[in-house]
Amino acid sequence: MKEFPYLIFTLLFQVFIFNHCVIAQEYGIGLEIDEFTGDTILSSDWITLNDPVWKKGRIAYLKISTIDKQLVLQFKTTTGNNIAFVDEGDLFYIKLANNQILEFSSMTSEFTTLGGGAINLRGSKTEGFFLHFLITEKQLVDLAKSNIYKVRLNTQQGYLEIEPEKKKYAEVLRDYFETYLRHSQ
Repeated sequence: MKEFPYLIFTLLFQVFIFNHCVIAQEYGIGLEIDEFTGDTILSSDWITLNDPVWKKGRIAYLKISTIDKQLVLQFKTTTGNNIAFVDEGDLFYIKLANNQILEFSSMTSEFTTLGGGAINLRGSKTEGFFLHFLITEKQLVDLAKSNIYKVRLNTQQGYLEIEPEKKKYAEVLRDYFETYLRHSQ
């Protein structure tokens, strides 16, 4: 009889882990019509590029959206150094594991803001950026074919470089772009 609570706990734990694993591969991708502009928007959830929970480093996220057939890559990151702004036209690079380098140009100027690189509470007390870049269909296909090795944001004051935590996020990022690509066609 003493084994019964242990058995229930084990069963519930296995159900929880199974649900977590199944849900982890679902990337919330939604289609909506903007009630003010009439734009058709296909948008995904934010995906973690880097989240150094137990060590110092930048938190970074990516998101992709299609607004009336225009692909937009969104990037959020905490800064942690002396970069105060990003000018329109500053470059964002993504280096893929196959050594291909994708180049994106910032659509707008952005000043560092408190919580600008945050999703929910994590990083909300840290300075960061929320940037937008136009992305081509070919670039999306390239992102869906290879893991991201490193990203770099070049500004006039210097640059930020972020490597995804390889074991944790590299394949998830590729799967994320692959899933978005399937939904966008």
